[in-house]
Amino acid sequence: MKKIAVIIPSYNRCNLLEITINQLLKQADRVNDLSMRIIIVNDGSTDGTEAMLVEKFPDVIQKKT
Repeated sequence: MKKIAVIIPSYNRCNLLEITINQLLKQADRVNDLSMRIIIVNDGSTDGTEAMLVEKFPDVIQKKT
């Protein structure tokens, strides 16, 4: 099995982050036998990023700085 980790730093980019994660998941679906971990480094966003991640992408790892 192929394994990759995608680390995305973010600060107040809730809408763009949602689009980015959805695109990553679509691309991962195209690859057979792939395990992907998405890690978001949330640098204190105040635009609802944390709530969006919890609600829409519960499997995404969120690290707050």
